[in-house]
Amino acid sequence: MAATHLLISTKRSAPADDLTSFLLAAREEGEEGEESLNEHELVATLLLMIGGSQTTINSWTTPSANRSPGPTS
Repeated sequence: MAATHLLISTKRSAPADDLTSFLLAAREEGEEGEESLNEHELVATLLLMIGGSQTTINSWTTPSANRSPGPTS
């Protein structure tokens, strides 16, 4: 989780054209009457993006690997 906080502080000081910077900008520029992401929600969203991608990759590749016939020698 320390890496996520480091990412947030890095993107806060030097925004780029990426989703993390977009989420930070949305958080800091919350419009009148709209709620922006709080720090906890921002960290949770980033962790889900990072951890969720690996889960998705594994869920697609593991069944394919299990169905592979393997070597045919």
